[in-house]
Formats: sequence, structure tokens, C-alpha cells
Amino acid sequence: MIRAILLCALCAFLTSCAVGPRTVEKEDLSRIRTVGVISLIGDRFYSIHVGFTVFGNRRAEYPGADWRIDDIAEDVATTTLERNGRYQVVRVNHKGVDLQKVHTGSMYNPADFDAIESQVRALVAAQPVDALIVFTKNPNADLIAQTNQNLDGVGLYSRGFGEQIRVLAPYAWYRLTVLHGSTLKPIGSRMAEMPRPKPGLMQSDASLPFKPIDVSHYKEDLSQMTDGDRRAVQQALREVLIESTQFTLDQLGFAVR
Repeated sequence: MIRAILLCALCAFLTSCAVGPRTVEKEDLSRIRTVGVISLIGDRFYSIHVGFTVFGNRRAEYPGADWRIDDIAEDVATTTLERNGRYQVVRVNHKGVDLQKVHTGSMYNPADFDAIESQVRALVAAQPVDALIVFTKNPNADLIAQTNQNLDGVGLYSRGFGEQIRVLAPYAWYRLTVLHGSTLKPIGSRMAEMPRPKPGLMQSDASLPFKPIDVSHYKEDLSQMTDGDRRAVQQALREVLIESTQFTLDQLGFAVR
């Protein structure tokens, strides 16, 4: 556990250095009235299973559209910011625009906004805003069961010993970055976290976003899930995105909690 905590802290530090400041400066924040929201975390849905040995590990990817992750993330951010009363949120129409080049696959420099600057600049020209809040995937350590595996994006994590499933948890390893509306440079960026209900010894009051559900919903192949299984996963993911988005926006300086 200590190794995983130290690794997570190191990743957070190195990533913050690469992407930008962890909190938006008050001077920048005072100029923000209109905010655009873009989520780029839902194109793929991952199934990650960690077995007792490496031979039991499995990873699979599924099309993300059926899970509506990006729609949920953008809805949550919009509702959270508008509830503050200070911000007018613009739903940026980025459908059909390929922005996935932002993802580098690196744990230490996970988002390359220069790679999509021209596309984003065109979007902002059509819908001007003072700032953009962008959801991007952020690889990080397995802090669910404290194994030596890495997770990325949004998906369903399981931990097993032989045929027995011990942990089943929808998760969302992502980052929120605030881009200046004119320069499109990061002015604030944080790995998403959510409040930890009962912090243990040497644990902070926040954790990476995941929520355990009943292991009876486990299916090795997600296409075999029942309607009840999918509802359980979707409900947990919605709760994870609500809690983590609200918490992380607040940590960025938007004072939404």
C-alpha cells in the first residue's frame, strides 16, 4: 500500500509539472465568466481484471458510446458550475471532431494540448469562451486493490483469486485541465479525485475515483452483462463522476462545493 501511495504522489507531482499549475490563479479566475466543457474520456470503456498471478490478468476494450461517459461528464460539469451562479456554461459542439490525439499514453505527461490546438481553436472561434474545461484520460497506478498494474480512462476493474472475485469497481482515471480561452494554454490542471468516506492510516481524505459494487455483477466478457449488471455499473459510474468532478473543480479553484 505504501508503495502505491508514494507512486501516486510522485505521478501527481511529475504530471502537475508537465501539464501546468494545479490550481487556477485568482487573477485568471476573476476573468472567467463563460466556460466551455469538453469530455474526451468516453471513447473507450475498459475491462481490467487482475488475477492472483500475471497469467490471470486480462484487459479488454469496448466501444464507449453505449456507456455515455462523455455526456454524463459534460452534464455533471455544467450543472456543477451553473449551480455556483457565477459561470455561464457553453456546451461546446465537438461531435465529429477528432480530439483523441491529445492523449499521449504517458503517466507523467498524459495530455498534449498542442497536438489538438488547431481543432480546439476552431471550436472556440465558433463558440467563444473565457476558459475551457477539458476531461482527458490519465494513466495511474492501481489504487483500488494496490497491485502493480496501471489503469487508464474509464472502465470496470476486478480483482480475483482463481475463480473467486474479491473486488468489482467501476473507475475513472482522468484529469481536469482548464485552458485559457484565448491562448489555449493550461492555467490549471489536476488528476481527478473524490472524497474518501473513511480515510485510513496514512491515507489522505481523497482518493482516485472508483466505487465498489456487488461482485455478483461480474462478467468476464462485458457483452454477457444483464440489464441489471449494466444498470449497477452505470449508476456507480455516474456517482463517481459526480463526486469527483465536483471535488476536483473545487480544488482547481472554482468554489463549487
